[in-house]
Amino acid sequence: MSTTQIVSKRLNVATALDFVDQVSVGSAYYVFAAKHTQYSGGDTTIPAPNDTVVNNYINIYNDMLFGKRVGNTDIKPMIPRYDWTAGTTYAMYDDIDPVLYTKQFYATVNAGAQYHVYKCLFNDYDTASTVEPSGTDNDTFETSDGYLWKYMYSANNTLMSKFATTEYMPVASNTSATANATPGSIEVIKVEDGGVGYANYLVGYFEKAEDIRVSGDEYRYALGSTASITPDFYTNCLIRITSGNAKDEYRVITGYVVGAQKIAVLNDPFDGAIEVNDTFEVYPFVDVFDTGGSKSTNCIARAIITGASSNTITKVEILDPGSGYKSATVVVRPASTVGVTANASLRAIMSPPNGHGANCFSELGANYAGVAVKFVENEGVAVGGELRTENDYRQVGLLKNPLFANVEIQYSAGNTIGAFLPNEHVSQYTSVRLQGTANTFTNSTIKGVSTLFQDSIAIGDRLLVSDGLNNVYGNVLSIVSNTHITLDVNASFTSVSCNISLVNAFSYGIISANSAGVIYLANVNVSTVSQSMRFVGEESFCTTVADTIKISRGGATPDVRVTNNYSTFSQLTKFAGTIDEGTFTPDETVTQDSAVAPYDTPSAKVYAAIEDGALDYLYVTNVQNTWQTGAAAGVSTGASSDAQFTVTAKYEGELVPGSGEVVYIENLPPIARSNSQTETIKLILEF
Repeated sequence: MSTTQIVSKRLNVATALDFVDQVSVGSAYYVFAAKHTQYSGGDTTIPAPNDTVVNNYINIYNDMLFGKRVGNTDIKPMIPRYDWTAGTTYAMYDDIDPVLYTKQFYATVNAGAQYHVYKCLFNDYDTASTVEPSGTDNDTFETSDGYLWKYMYSANNTLMSKFATTEYMPVASNTSATANATPGSIEVIKVEDGGVGYANYLVGYFEKAEDIRVSGDEYRYALGSTASITPDFYTNCLIRITSGNAKDEYRVITGYVVGAQKIAVLNDPFDGAIEVNDTFEVYPFVDVFDTGGSKSTNCIARAIITGASSNTITKVEILDPGSGYKSATVVVRPASTVGVTANASLRAIMSPPNGHGANCFSELGANYAGVAVKFVENEGVAVGGELRTENDYRQVGLLKNPLFANVEIQYSAGNTIGAFLPNEHVSQYTSVRLQGTANTFTNSTIKGVSTLFQDSIAIGDRLLVSDGLNNVYGNVLSIVSNTHITLDVNASFTSVSCNISLVNAFSYGIISANSAGVIYLANVNVSTVSQSMRFVGEESFCTTVADTIKISRGGATPDVRVTNNYSTFSQLTKFAGTIDEGTFTPDETVTQDSAVAPYDTPSAKVYAAIEDGALDYLYVTNVQNTWQTGAAAGVSTGASSDAQFTVTAKYEGELVPGSGEVVYIENLPPIARSNSQTETIKLILEF
């Protein structure tokens, strides 16, 4: 059986917004630069990146140079950018248009310090826009070219400069528009067929005093010498005052009596005082019937007639958009005496859920996310070497939750309880001290004193129980009473005076080495890093408070730098040693002597060679096979330069190769770097 499906635009937008939230407050995303060597066919033609396992997990890491973390201010929801231009015919919002989001149904106006975005609710039946919309009022407004606009939000110059491109622009929330949106309003009634013969309209004025409140009746007004002489001709029309004290008031004509005077009978009196020479308009009243059964207030509208010969409805003017409608039937019901020869067909266009302006993200189809970060000069080189500038790059991308290969945590004995174990998992944690104290036994039992376990914790919660010298750390297995619980681990000590805390822990890394006051962690997950810097061993139950956290590139003498909250990384392999002769050429292949060449010959691509006094450095990518260091190491030689280098130490990149997920790749023409240059990287992701 065949089926048809569609993925809702709402899902696309929701996914984009979820991604923005995830990057802002959840996972760790990095924009990376890669590939300092030419493409296989040269740089004249930029190849399309491919989404394969070998490319996303092997080649990318082989080519990767450095990266910078995406902060919570570095990502925004985005929409296609349509700058308002005179002479452009903008599409109009329509609740039944299946391809609305492929059209230019909104426009952006540069208002100096702000860029305002306006949604087009009516385009005067596909005519060109000639009057630029303006202002930030929350009401819909009509420009003199017949367009009806709704102000949605503004993006300031700072936001535009950081995120906008020629094709996309950021979306910003507008709390004022949201607060003033009217659910179920009807802002537009579209004339699909204007009909023929709607002659029941009149533009006039009150000619005499006796025409006003005829015989003292505030419901009765004479319409003057130019009005029709046919009884009931204006019944079910709407009269609107266009000048004087009652200007813009309107009432429904429930009856039209012709005698010595031509009298319109109103459904309600006017509030303002009507005077001689006050002007008025009479047009057919548009009946809006609530077919969804949810209306809160009535939509009031009138049909505007033009054409002396055909008397066709050309426009429906909304006087009050009403509220609460989910669906509506719209009709004009003239009296039979009018002589309509062809009925008009009108359709109410329903507002989005919660009204126009309630949610600019879903209403404008913000199923894009924009990421913008800056590679600032040689940022971080002075403290370990991250965003190096000696070469170019041809590829940028987005990397989710990579693992750092080696992190050094220094701590003091005074803030430590217990001792960490080799190869155990370490978590970062925060804790909340619970009421009372607890007694421990050499089993899983915890007995509380003045505790309220039943009110404070739940089965599965993580607890840390400590007497100041020993810890027990585990999950709540059962809650027997307010003073008796069991854990899923046994305590290694007994005590009658323990503090008990509810713990929120996040997996952090695995201990690869430890010594007095220092642990080295591999596979470090920084997505949940907080400022507390408290750590607990999952097996030893050891707890400590970090004094300093450093990223360490291992070796006999570790190459370390302060993490700066993991805001950057360098994935270049760094060889320390001596340049024996010659000058290495950027991008050339360098190889090391091998006993069984060519099968296991160590090779790499030269990113940069740095002579630094007593010690020289060779930064490389695409490292193949096992490089030797020290006295047993063979000479390393540049393939084209014949320059030679003796390697005394090797420092791997800061990330675990292949870790995390490469979620975006973009190939570019070569981008040269320098110590006085900043590159702004803007990535647009579609969902």
